[in-house]
Amino acid sequence: MSGLAAEMIKSATLRGESLPVWLGWSAMWGQRARDSKPPAAGPIVLVLSPGGLGDALLLTGALRTLRRHFAPSPVWVLASPATRPFFMRCADRVIALPGGRGPWISLRRAIAILPIFRVSCRILMHPIYSTVRIYHQIARLVETPEKVWFDGEPMADDEIMTEDPRRFYTRIVAVDRNMHELDKLAAMLRNVGVENVSCRRDIWPDIGLSEAEQNSARERIAGWRGQRAALVLAVCPGGGFAAKDWGAERFADFLRIAAEHRPIAAFLAGGHQDGERARRICGAASSVPGLRIIDLTGRCSVRETVALIGASDACVGNDTFGLHAAVAMGTPSVVVMGGGDFPRWAPWGEPSRHVVLTRRLDCFGCRWRCRCGDFRCVRDVSPESVLNALREVVGERQRS
Repeated sequence: MSGLAAEMIKSATLRGESLPVWLGWSAMWGQRARDSKPPAAGPIVLVLSPGGLGDALLLTGALRTLRRHFAPSPVWVLASPATRPFFMRCADRVIALPGGRGPWISLRRAIAILPIFRVSCRILMHPIYSTVRIYHQIARLVETPEKVWFDGEPMADDEIMTEDPRRFYTRIVAVDRNMHELDKLAAMLRNVGVENVSCRRDIWPDIGLSEAEQNSARERIAGWRGQRAALVLAVCPGGGFAAKDWGAERFADFLRIAAEHRPIAAFLAGGHQDGERARRICGAASSVPGLRIIDLTGRCSVRETVALIGASDACVGNDTFGLHAAVAMGTPSVVVMGGGDFPRWAPWGEPSRHVVLTRRLDCFGCRWRCRCGDFRCVRDVSPESVLNALREVVGERQRS
């Protein structure tokens, strides 16, 4: 190992925490490759994206702006395999950091991120407030004159680090913790020299669906709509963790009363982890006259899901990536949100088309450390209020 590589690895280690061996390998191999053969291409812009699907979707517009601003430097993104599909059309290269466990996972991770250490880097940006250790350790090991991150406050379920990771960065962008994530992204872009950044004009999320992807979704929606001209709803009952879950029984009650007014075709969107919740919704409401439920949880890719949401008449759900997809695609939406980090993740579109329902309490901003113990800011939203909001966003007047 070269002296420089050894010093990089030593300085990246947090006090009381060991650096993963595979990361040391990758930094060492990459540095040796650069020492023996300097990179022929110009420096890259490296963006770290440790977040989930919602974070990734919100980041897409900012990445397009960064590509224009830093051209001709290519924009590379380091992200999880699950979020990689969002970045394929808004970044020049996407490196998926493998997850999981097993005898070969360390080698796979080391090989996956090796290209990062073999090239020169113009600027590193970490545009998501995260306490995931490995991304901070990677940030410290990457050689670049500029390393930018947010100041902020951890979520209730974040990893707790033994030492402040801000020392790994050359510049910290101070933001209000309650700002919407898009506003935070805009603040970071302005901080690195991108002028006149507006959330709607310059960094509107867009994963770049192809015409074929959109046409396929429209055909499926048309089939579900059928001759009855059913209202096709995308229903997103996931939420990441239990505190944000409105509840399968409430979703079922909402669909039952919605079907009393007109035929409804509702497809349940989400991942494999949402399957049990979806089965409970189907079991409670599938026999209702005028209601058809299609369970797609775990059966569609994220790009297919976004396309289907975009082709739907409206989207209803918990605070989850599907509701962000609805805003990005221009589909009217109703989201049930709690106050844990309100309004940080609220839909950012036109309020008349994207409605947020919650029970306002004086404990908002609790970071999901609920002093009531029952997350009543979410659970007290009634199915009737969701239906009323839905009828408003799709342009149906209330019956007298």
